[in-house]
Amino acid sequence: MNRLVRIAGILVVGVWLSACAAPPSDGELVADPYEGFNRSVHSVNKGLDRAVLKPASEAYDFVTPTLFRFLFANAINHLDLPNVLINQMLQGDGE
Repeated sequence: MNRLVRIAGILVVGVWLSACAAPPSDGELVADPYEGFNRSVHSVNKGLDRAVLKPASEAYDFVTPTLFRFLFANAINHLDLPNVLINQMLQGDGE
């Protein structure tokens, strides 16, 4: 049991220390070798959002009663609670 606690402690400290990266200084450029590809994917995503997702969400908003939208969103939020709890525990957030 003592060995397991020691290994867990080492893992926790290792994870905490892995987040200690220094941000780039002022004026220093961060190179993105995939910038061209990222920009093209972003433009495709924006086009799909304008052409498909926004009209679909507006139609859903127009057709669906407010109470149903509220209850559906509430149910989805409740299903996500275990993930939120684990995330907050890993971050040390006590709320």
